[in-house]
Order: sequence, then C-alpha cells, then structure tokens
Amino acid sequence: MDIIEAEGINKPQHPERALKPVVTFNTIADTWEAKRLPLLHNSSQTITPSRLRKHVRPFFGEKTVEEIRTGTVNDWIRSLTAKELEPKTIHNVWKDFRAVVNWHRKQMDEPKVTWYPDLPALPDEEIFAERC
Repeated sequence: MDIIEAEGINKPQHPERALKPVVTFNTIADTWEAKRLPLLHNSSQTITPSRLRKHVRPFFGEKTVEEIRTGTVNDWIRSLTAKELEPKTIHNVWKDFRAVVNWHRKQMDEPKVTWYPDLPALPDEEIFAERC
C-alpha cells in the first residue's frame, strides 16, 4: 500500500487517466490543424503550421497538456532564445502554442490554461504594432 501511495496511483484521477487514451500536444495540434486552421485568415493558414512544425512540436509534441507547466514553457522559450530567434517570432510562436492548447480545452468544455511565461522584451515599435 505504501508503494501505491508513493506512486500517486491511489488517487481518484488515476483510474480515469488509465482508461483514457493519452492525448499529446501532437494529437491536439493535428486536430486543430484539421478543424480550426481552415477558419483562420489565409496568412495564418500559411505560416502557423510551419511554425508549429519547426518550433513547437519538437519540444511539446509528446507531452500531455496536463504535464506542461510554466517552468516547461520557460524552458522552451529559453531554447528558442538560444536559437537566436527574434523576440517577435518567439511571441508569435508562443501565441500559436497557446491558441492550439486553449482551443482544445474549449472543445472539452474546460477552462483556458494560464501559464506565466518569461517572454523576451519587444522593441518599442513592435509593442505599439502589437497593441494596434
């Protein structure tokens, strides 16, 4: 019993989690691309899948939404910064990631996920453009 308790298996959520198939970010992103992406502007339909493929799926692809925490998001942002992506690109990729996850949550009648990312500062002209 001590081992079961230590592993966290003796919790009400565990049987439900064990009976449901694991839903990874890649699964969610595939569904989002099939159902939500076609409803977006043409420019978003063009750029978003490549940003997801290049910058989001490699990091989050096999993770479940439940295991993604602010610390995980910040590790990802640091990895993007280390690749010398422009701050605006990092902000855009962050918005893509957040949009996919929160669309999925909405489909499941669940509240949005709130993370507290440490995003790089934007130059003043980009901040102004982003608010307009």
